[in-house]
Amino acid sequence: MQLPIFSTMNKKVSEKYMFQLIRRYGPISKVDLSQMTKVTFATISKVIENFLESGLIVAKEVGDSTGGRKPLLYAISDTVLYALGVKISRKQCEIILMNLNGTIVNTVTFPMTEECSPDLVALRIHDIVEGITVSAGVAGKLLGIGIAAIGPLDRKHGIILKPYDFPVSGWVNVPLVELVRKATGLPVFLDNKARAGVLGESWYGIAKNLDNAVYVYAEHGIGCGQIINGSLVGGINDITGSLGHMIIDIDGKRCVCGHQGCLETYSSSYAMVKQVIKQIEEGQKSIITDFIGGDLSKLQFDHICQAVAVGDRLCVELVTKAARVLGVALANFINLIMPNMIVLGGQTILHCPTFYEIAVNTAIEMTYPNPAGSLRFERASLGEKTEVIGAATQVFVHYLGN
Repeated sequence: MQLPIFSTMNKKVSEKYMFQLIRRYGPISKVDLSQMTKVTFATISKVIENFLESGLIVAKEVGDSTGGRKPLLYAISDTVLYALGVKISRKQCEIILMNLNGTIVNTVTFPMTEECSPDLVALRIHDIVEGITVSAGVAGKLLGIGIAAIGPLDRKHGIILKPYDFPVSGWVNVPLVELVRKATGLPVFLDNKARAGVLGESWYGIAKNLDNAVYVYAEHGIGCGQIINGSLVGGINDITGSLGHMIIDIDGKRCVCGHQGCLETYSSSYAMVKQVIKQIEEGQKSIITDFIGGDLSKLQFDHICQAVAVGDRLCVELVTKAARVLGVALANFINLIMPNMIVLGGQTILHCPTFYEIAVNTAIEMTYPNPAGSLRFERASLGEKTEVIGAATQVFVHYLGN
């Protein structure tokens, strides 16, 4: 699409920055924008007029008056800029069409079955993207595609390296960005689910407008994404954010990464399912066998959540230990960076309130100094859409900045 061209208003303030202020704080008046930027009211008025003419913003409602006419308030248009978000997990691929205000216009998912080779997934993404953009009438307003994928990744080169426990063969050293770009003809951006998650929550969720926030997801794997001083933190390729491979016990269980005592071997949903199966096979009793008709191969983490909800002893003890271990890891992490907020998401957090509460209470108990009043813990306000919303947000960040 033909992107809006933002000019520089003065040495310190650009139209792009002004547009971002309207996105972050709108609906907002010209007076407030002038005060925030130290730019004259006349210049602000000219920029607002240009934005209105180009359809980038709309006059939403009338603000409070301090005398005289009530001021108009301005906000980002719902219909001018769009991005596609793609989330690739072990079980499914989810694709959304989203506008700049974070509203999801359409969602399509398909399961990651045995035939889902990288080439086939790229072609399916093309077909779905074409269908939902045409049906929504936004083909000329689409900026690109952002992908949130399981790692590890080589973000710089757009490659999925070697995801462990991935149910489909052929997903090793996959140049995913190149495949999807060739299939769709659109700009494509790739990141891991944790970094996408913190983008989603910081642009549209509970961490909006915070300069320092962390998103931790806990499910089959455990990861974290960080916003520090207003910027998304990144390390070499995909190394930053591998919270699941923080060593908790140097003599602990062997992890798939080859080390011992990694957090994921205790607190991931995958580890908890394995442990429940092991303990039942060793003769321990649990109501969970009734949920699955005695067939342990059918056991899912949600069955553990159900058992915890009715007070099953085996599952309560297991979840308590796993949550406390995560809490210790969070405390270690907090003591290093002391963010404004820790947002927790992923299946383990969202499906099991007991796990969330124990993990948070443990983190508070073990953080020094006690973060009461200076640090907030929250569940992901965007729920299970956090990471796919963050995937689409990558596109907006690329064109508009943080």
